[in-house]
Amino acid sequence: MKGTLMRVANVIRAEVDDLLRSMEDPKKMVRQMLLDMEVALDQAVAAVGRAVANEKLLERQVKTRQEEAKRWQQKAEEAVVAGADELARKALAAKVVVEGALGDLEKALSCYKRNTELD
Repeated sequence: MKGTLMRVANVIRAEVDDLLRSMEDPKKMVRQMLLDMEVALDQAVAAVGRAVANEKLLERQVKTRQEEAKRWQQKAEEAVVAGADELARKALAAKVVVEGALGDLEKALSCYKRNTELD
């Protein structure tokens, strides 16, 4: 009886070992690792694309605000030459608002560049 139980235990152990070996097929594991790496690469490429697009967008916004501030400055100067002091004040007030937004955008761009350089 004891011999029979030992044989059954050996057969069961062998079956379990075969099952585990088939589950841990090295070829399958390597293929899965390659697939995982391809997915990670695709995600990294997409992230870089988004980062570049975000940086370009911030740069365009900074340039637009700089041009807008210059236009308000010119309008203020033209108003002074024309003797329209109230209009000049309003133009300068608008310029101050635009320059505030410009400062915020420049800070965001600088921070963004620092963060992307570290990654």
